[in-house]
Formats: sequence, structure tokens, C-alpha cells
Amino acid sequence: MCARSSPFVGGETIVQVHDLGVTYPQRAQAAPDGVTFDLHTAEVALLLGPSGAGKSTLALTLDGLIPHEVSATVTGSVTVSGTDVAGARVAQIATDVAMVFQDSDAQIVAATVLDEVCFGLENLQRPRAEILVAAESALRRVDLWDRRRDDPGDLSGGGRQRLAIACALALGSPVIVLDEPTANLDPQGVVDVYALLREIAAERTHGILLIEHNLDEAMSIVDRVIVLDAVGRVRFDGPARSVFEAHADEIDRLGVWLPVSTVAGRRLGLRPLPLTPAELTAAVDAGVASGALPAEPSAASQTVETRTAVGEDAAAAGVALDVRHLSAHARERDEPLVDDVSLQVPHGSLVAIVGRNGAGKTTLLHRMAGVVSPPKGSVRIYSDRGMLDVATASPRRLAREVGFVFQNPEHQFITPTVREELAHGLHLQGLDEPTIAARVDAMLRRLGLEDLCEMHPYLLSGGQKRRLSVGTALITGAPVLCLDEPTYGQDQARAAELVALLGELVDAGSTVVIVTHDMQLVTEQATHVAVMNDGRLEAFGPTAEVLAGDAFERAGLLRPPLARAMAAVRAPGWHMVARLQQLEQLQTGPTGRNGLSLPAAARISRSSSGPSLPDEATTASAERRPRRRPRPRPTTTSMFDPAVPASERPRWAPLATLNPVAKLIAMLPLTVVALALHDIGALLGMLTVVLLVVIVGSGAGWRRLTAVIGGIVVGISALSISVGLWMDPTKAEQQQTLWQIGDWRFTTGMWLIGLGVTLRVGTVAALGMLPGLTATGVDTIRALVRRLHVPYRLGYTALAAYRFVPRFGQELEQVRRAHRVRGVSNGRGPIAVLRRAAGYALPLLASGIRHAERVALSMDARAFGAGSSRTERYEIPWRTRDLTFVVGFWALVVAGLLTGAVLLPISV
Repeated sequence: MCARSSPFVGGETIVQVHDLGVTYPQRAQAAPDGVTFDLHTAEVALLLGPSGAGKSTLALTLDGLIPHEVSATVTGSVTVSGTDVAGARVAQIATDVAMVFQDSDAQIVAATVLDEVCFGLENLQRPRAEILVAAESALRRVDLWDRRRDDPGDLSGGGRQRLAIACALALGSPVIVLDEPTANLDPQGVVDVYALLREIAAERTHGILLIEHNLDEAMSIVDRVIVLDAVGRVRFDGPARSVFEAHADEIDRLGVWLPVSTVAGRRLGLRPLPLTPAELTAAVDAGVASGALPAEPSAASQTVETRTAVGEDAAAAGVALDVRHLSAHARERDEPLVDDVSLQVPHGSLVAIVGRNGAGKTTLLHRMAGVVSPPKGSVRIYSDRGMLDVATASPRRLAREVGFVFQNPEHQFITPTVREELAHGLHLQGLDEPTIAARVDAMLRRLGLEDLCEMHPYLLSGGQKRRLSVGTALITGAPVLCLDEPTYGQDQARAAELVALLGELVDAGSTVVIVTHDMQLVTEQATHVAVMNDGRLEAFGPTAEVLAGDAFERAGLLRPPLARAMAAVRAPGWHMVARLQQLEQLQTGPTGRNGLSLPAAARISRSSSGPSLPDEATTASAERRPRRRPRPRPTTTSMFDPAVPASERPRWAPLATLNPVAKLIAMLPLTVVALALHDIGALLGMLTVVLLVVIVGSGAGWRRLTAVIGGIVVGISALSISVGLWMDPTKAEQQQTLWQIGDWRFTTGMWLIGLGVTLRVGTVAALGMLPGLTATGVDTIRALVRRLHVPYRLGYTALAAYRFVPRFGQELEQVRRAHRVRGVSNGRGPIAVLRRAAGYALPLLASGIRHAERVALSMDARAFGAGSSRTERYEIPWRTRDLTFVVGFWALVVAGLLTGAVLLPISV
């Protein structure tokens, strides 16, 4: 695809930003600062700038999230559709401005794809029929209608971002703001998202503000570029081609990403500069045709080597990591995450592990580094200290051999200051304090953090946290360094610094293994590439050899932008060019690097009939083998969703068709009764009736029922003895001895007291199964809002929190892994448990707060809280059968209670 040829065609001004400045509390400098621009319908504006320039902050001001929801001092003005944002409510602005955030997970609040799209429309109190029409239209537009009943968490990363775009489209807002929408996606996901955005942009009905760093795909839809400098002021603003043509050098010096195609064009001296791979292809074709570029690039340019492993070759360099028949399975599924992977990582190499989202890259990296213990003998590390089996290594020994950098730096912070973070690994090595201080000071200077050495790591900026996390891994001198998405969230300048640092380590003999989606980084820097495909190792070897094969296509991956562009050049001699370094060999034209003038035909517009690349999305999809689709979760289809025909709703059992409120009313009073009872016979009778009702009415599978009920029975049996052991024998009426150890006796009375306590707990648990096995949490919350008039703000906030529960478990597991890889060992026993809990608390709290803030912003951006009520698409009626069930259930339980009291009159 080619860049749009005009900055703006028609369209009225819809957004006006005048002299905008935003200052956060405890910050002296505004960012953005004094920003002025207009956005029109039918226009796509790309907002660029280095980290800290205020790009995301500016985006949040357009729909009023700043200052109405996020505390900040705002100067200047923002006007949307004639409305001053400062004087309007966020819910009002949501009808004009739709937001798509970077973190797709934080945008999900509903249980199904359809519910997610309907959420904003329900908040705006649109009629039910209108909601369904708009939701269907939006989902069909993003090709997700057939998955409307799926849990959004089952979608791929690209699928979740397309869902977020569908939510924006459904609102009908004329302005769409996208903040790094492809940051977490694999290359194919990026292409899929931009294929959709390209269609939307082609309609010329929306004003779109895009914040992005994957520019080679983005430039195909961009009309205009706005560039902020390091302090948040507008440095350049104009048509995309004009800005890059005139200011590419200055933009590069600002530390801002340029399209790879543009960087290649600069190195080849092309004019005009190409902005997309398709334009680069056409420009090279035109250059070859005119004689300005050679038809056969020199042999040197075709054979420029990527970084090589230390030593003459990999064999001579030896092996640093030996992986043999490594497999790993998810706890909840039988399918392998990593399936029989074997590879040998040469000493002094930089290995890139690549693959689509879900291919097993991070799982493999975690096992290789011992973040998650692999099977014994499957991963070995070789260093000057000998061989280490990762599976049997202690945390301290592992920390000396492997440094690990998580994608989220906060996961691995374990001390209260930057200095202590860096010193931690050195203390584990038993070094003396002067040596530790000297090495820490040197690393602080190297990372540019010397002025922040006493600050808490959580208070650093995103880029500073990333540098500190890398520093904690480097300072110990571990011979192997593993990094998960090391350039994630970094601007061009910081990413270049990090890549240069990794290069220095490799040149010095360290071994570096990274997981990344940046295919150009792989091509330029990696000595070796491992291609993962559905848990299997598709290929592993030197980068040039892997790129020359078809492993990328088999794994459903797109080649790097430069390689794709060169592969489409008519002259076959250019097909081997894949690295920007190779282009330096081609500066032999008569006008030199900056003087090559190409025919006007090389400048392509959207309507041009000139050569273009094939549709990468179609090509990759056609060539890749079918991907393993994850096993679906238990159905989230509601019994009460009006969009689902009755014949297609879950066929559960009678209890499942009841209003969830009826089951709560039936359960809660009896819970109080159970806790108050002291008659064992009555408790047994009550428990028996409840379990029978659950068995007959829940429709749960026999395996599930056996596990749950068996757990209650076994728990009561075991706990009755355990609780009885703590009882004072003198307080028991029955003194018959069951067993005796020395002078201590365990009596019948003690056991009966324990049995009474555990029967109460078991009965309450059984009552909880009544709604727990027969109603989804979502239906229960909706019913509480509809029937008991629980405030919907409270109910839907609880629903968002309900979705966070699985994520909390994942975060806890990540923190545990981080402590292991940092060499933290608190020992065993109760004190060790408390220490571990204290160490986990802060990162979990920080993660929870951050996620809650993001979810809250996403909900507010979709008009949550717009009015005192909202449209409830679900009808959860209260019927005669619900009242009959409540009364009948109470009667049965009372009958069981009385029967048990008569048959077994034992009071405790």
C-alpha cells in the first residue's frame, strides 16, 4: 500500500486545539506545552514525538478524560464539534470522540464480544433495537460477528484491538483517537488492524488522530504529521510527505521513529522519500530503470554480514545454552505451549526468538532462563563455572548465570531504591561493600540514572524503569542475558541505546537471547533466529540462512519491511537485500547519497496504477499452516441474552433458567440459619437436601459434581478432626475416649464439636453452589441491577473487577517468577511465607491500581455514568416459577432440617 497523496481533502474542522498545556501534579514542566492544531473530518493525522513529549496526555484531553477523570492542570483550550471540552462531561464528549487505547486487555469489561460493543451504547441509553443494529454493523465491519458470543479474552491480540475499534465505530463518534493501537501485536496483527483502519480512512467520514511507532503500515493511511519535541511543543506540522522530505534528519535527532522505508530511501538518496514498502519498491524500480541505481547490487551489498557470534564460527565459540527436547504445558489445557524444542545457543551470540502471538516464544524464553523451572536435564547452561542444569539450580546460583529482563519492568523490582536494586545481585555474590558501591556507581552513570539513585523504582518514567531493569541483569556479569520485548514502549533514541548496549555485550562475549516482534531489529542485529510456530520450533540457525528459507511464511510471519519491499523489486539482484547496512554499499551513484533524483513516476498516490506490493495480510494468511486454536472456555452465553435464540442458549437444567436473584434470596437466609444451628442432625438434614437439589437441578456434569461434592464431604470429614484437636476437652459433654496419647485424650465430644463447625461451613458452601453452578457472575450482577436496583455504577464496576480475578493470578505468578530469577530466597516456614507475601504485595498492588485506572478510563471514555440509568439490553424477568422455587426450596430445607433433628438429636 502507498501513502496518501494529499494532506486533507475537504472536510470541516471538528477538533480545535489552541495553546494546550497539561501539567501533572508534582511536575514542573507541562507536556504537551503550547500545542495548537486543528483536526478535520476526512483527515488522518499522525502524532509523533519522543517519550515524555505528552502524546498520550494530549489524546486524553481530546475526550475530556483529562482533566475530568485524571487530575492535571490544563491551560489553553480543546473544542470538539463546537463544544469546549473543559466545560462538558466526559459522557457527553464520548458521542464525538471515541478512544482506542494501547492495552486492549484494559478496554474489556464485558463477558462476550457482543456485550463489549453494546456497552457504550447502553450507557448512552440508546433503544435496544438500535443498540443491536449498531453492534452488528460494527462487528461485521471488523470481521468479528461470527465470534460475537466468545469471551473477548479468547481473541488474539489483533482481534482484541479490532474489537476495541468496533466499540469506537458503534458509538458513531466522528473523531477516533488511537493511542499506539498495534504496540502489543505481532506483525500480522499489525497488518490486520491497518487493513481495517485503511477501510475506515477511505470513507473520509472520520477525523482520526493516530499515535503510532509501527510507521511502515501506518503511513498508508496518514495524510498529515504533527511532530512534538522533547518538551511537548509542536516542532513540525504539515502533509506527511512534506514533513518527512524536509525534516527527516531533525525528526531522527529528536529520537522519533521513522518508517524503515524512509530510512532506506535516505540511505539510497531517493527523492522523493518513500514512506511505505510499496513506495520503496516503486522507487527502486524507477531508479534501476533510469540507471540511477544498479540492476545488480554489488556482491558486497548482498553479502553484508549480520553481527556474528564471538569466535570464528558458532562451533568454535562453543555452546552457552543447550536445550534438549523441551516441552511445556498449560495447567488448564492438554495442548503443549512448547512442544519438543531442541536447540543450541552459541556462546557470544544474539539470538532472536520470533513468532506470532501465542506461538510459545515467551514460554520458551522463561524455561531457558529458569524463570519457570523446566524438566530436569532439558536446559543446561555452560560457562567458565562449568555446567548448570537450570531445573535443579538454586535461585542464587541461577542469578549468577542468567540475567532476565521482563517485558513489564515492575515485575522484577524488589527493593525501595534504584541503588539497592542494582546492588542486590552483587550482595548475593558476596562482594565487599567498596566493590559493590563502585560497580553500582558505574552502572548508574551508564544508565543515566545517577541523579535518581535514591528514588523508588516505581516512581521512574517508563523508559527509566526499562533501563533499570536491564541494569539489574547486567551488573551481576551473568554470561547469559535474556530479554522479553526489550524495545517495547521505547522511542527510537532509547531503543537505539539499548540495542547498542546489547551489541557491546555480545562483542564482549556475553550471550543474549531476546523475544521480539521487531523484525527489522532481528534482521539488523541478531546472529541467530529461532522461529516458533504453535509451540514448535520451525527453524533455528544463522539469521541470513533462516531469512533465505521459508520458515517465516510457514509460521505465518511477515518478513521485515525492507525485505518485503526488496523482494518485490523487478530486478532479481535486489531480492537479497534485507538489512539497512547493505544499502551503505550502494552509495555509488553520480549524485551521491543525497542527490539521486528519481522520475516522478516513483511518487505514488493512492490512485496510482503503478507497481505495489501484494496484500501482505492475504499472502501470509494463505501461506501459513492452520494455527492451533485455543480450547474455548466454558460458555459465557447468557440464559437471558435476547440476541440469542432460545434453541441456542445453554441447555443446562431447571435451576439455570431461574432469575439469579431468586437463587440468592433462596440461599442467603438459609446461610444465616446454618450458621446459627447447633444441632448436628439438623445440619446434616439441611446439607443433604441442599446437595440433592444441586445434583438434580444444576445440570452440571458428573465429574464436576463429583469433584465439588466430594471435596465438601472429604473436607468435612478431615476438618472435623482437625478442628476438634483444638477444642478444650473439659468443654465437651461426651468424654468417651476415641484415642489417647500420653495424658492427652481425643474424645467423642471434641470430635462432635469439630463436626458441628465443619458442617456449618459445608452447608454454607453447598448453598453457595446453588447460584455458583447455575448462574454466571455476569448474569447475577445484571439481575441485581435490574431487579434489586443496585446502582449500575457499582454493579458494572464489580463486573470489571470480576474480570480482573484471572489477571490477578497471572500477575502473582509473574512476580513469583521475577523473585526467583533475581535470586530471592526467603527460606521455608511461617516467617518465610510472610516475607514472600510482603515482597509480592507492592508489585501486585501497583499492577492492580494501574489496571483499575486503565479500565476506569476505558469505561468513562464509553460514557459510563452518563446518566442516572442506562439501557439494560438483557431482560432478566421475575416470574412465577422464581417465587415458587424460593418457597419450595425453603420448605424442602426446613423439612430436611426437622427430619435430621428428630433422627439425630445431637446438640453441640
